[in-house]
Amino acid sequence: LDQDRLRACLETLAPRERTVLVLTFFAEQASSEIGAHLSLSSENVRTIRRRAFVRLRDCVVGAGA
Repeated sequence: LDQDRLRACLETLAPRERTVLVLTFFAEQASSEIGAHLSLSSENVRTIRRRAFVRLRDCVVGAGA
């Protein structure tokens, strides 16, 4: 995976989406920890993460097509 493409796609996400993904995959925080940090329920964090991941995947795949 091209790091420049991934970085560019991450920048297309809303700040909250990007924060949730970064805290999930790079800081390895649980939904409850992220929720406490962002004043969100863990269910809301999981929803944001799922939608952000789909957008990120579509961007990365679409950029490679």
